[in-house]
Amino acid sequence: MVTYNSWKELCSARNMQNENFESRLATQRQLYVSNEETMRAKDLEHRSLKANIMSAELHIREKDNIIGRLTSEVEAMRQEMSQVAVEKQRLSTIAKSVAEEAKAFEEDARTFQKEREILASQLAEAKAELKACLTSRDRLIEYELDLQQMKGLLEDARKLQQKDREHFQKLLSEEKLHYKWEELRISSHRFDQLTLKLSESEKPLDSVNQSNKNLVQQVSTLQKSEVEWGRLEQEMREELAILRKDRLILTSEVEELKRKLVRAEVERKEMDSSRSRLDREVNSLKKHVEAIAQLERDSDPNAMTKVLKDQRELEGRMAKLVTEKQQLEAIVDQKEANFSQERRTMTSQMETLRDQLEMEKKRRLQLQKEARATERTITPERHFSRSSDVRMTRLTKSIQRRSNPFRV
Repeated sequence: MVTYNSWKELCSARNMQNENFESRLATQRQLYVSNEETMRAKDLEHRSLKANIMSAELHIREKDNIIGRLTSEVEAMRQEMSQVAVEKQRLSTIAKSVAEEAKAFEEDARTFQKEREILASQLAEAKAELKACLTSRDRLIEYELDLQQMKGLLEDARKLQQKDREHFQKLLSEEKLHYKWEELRISSHRFDQLTLKLSESEKPLDSVNQSNKNLVQQVSTLQKSEVEWGRLEQEMREELAILRKDRLILTSEVEELKRKLVRAEVERKEMDSSRSRLDREVNSLKKHVEAIAQLERDSDPNAMTKVLKDQRELEGRMAKLVTEKQQLEAIVDQKEANFSQERRTMTSQMETLRDQLEMEKKRRLQLQKEARATERTITPERHFSRSSDVRMTRLTKSIQRRSNPFRV
């Protein structure tokens, strides 16, 4: 039979073990917190979007493994609880023969009460961490709404670009019609010139006067053409300036979206750290339950009943925490998939817009070069009419080849 002194020594030794365990646990938590802060600082310094996605996937796989391990540990703990129930019956028979040790058991019961209060406070902290995770989830939803608004803005920009394209097509059609009338007028001038050449043998003076008039008309026609080309070039420059402004606006919007993605990544890391803290709390609760199960072998029946009830409540809370944690991980996975899809879509759209702007720039530079080359190839006044015809034909073909300036 166990004596009172041996029970007292055993209780004091277990109390010392509990104090040492709590001190080691506090030290380990501080080390975990410091290591977590160090890793967070390094991640913020060396953050890269692709590397973060890969690390997040690996981290989620590790969490799945941890959850599976915790589930197996809970099953093992349930088996231990059944063994504890059997051991409790044996202890109840021993407790009847040691009535003189009731005070020592009362001290143990008070110790169990303190342990239960500590566990309750730890569960409250875990609930607070879970509430912070839910708040972070709401922020992610707000960021998703912002991304939807940005998509609407990009759609408006594409509609505006389509309107500009239609306007440019209209201008090109009007320009083609103008050139056709110009060619008809020049053909009529050629016919008049041939008629005048037939009458040169009879009226040389009238032929010279008529030639002078034709030259004046051709000069005026060339001047009008130059004015029209200047106006067209000015309109093209204005449209190019508008396109550059649109490109700057789109670039700023893309940068803003990238900053939002970075902020969302930081918040996701904070959620991961919160989940890590929850895992540590669950491990701590498991260790406390094991310590309580170890001490239950020496407690009275009433105290053991109460402790078993508290332990069942703790198991229910632990299962609830694990379920909520799995739900949060599923939500985070869905948000990461949505962010990745939207990022790929926006990247492809920006590449398309960039290619269109580059092609438009090259097309207009080529058009300006051809216009300058055409101006340099003008012959003297006696071949003026023929040069004008060649120039008009060349420009008409060039514009027809470039009837769609925004094609990709």
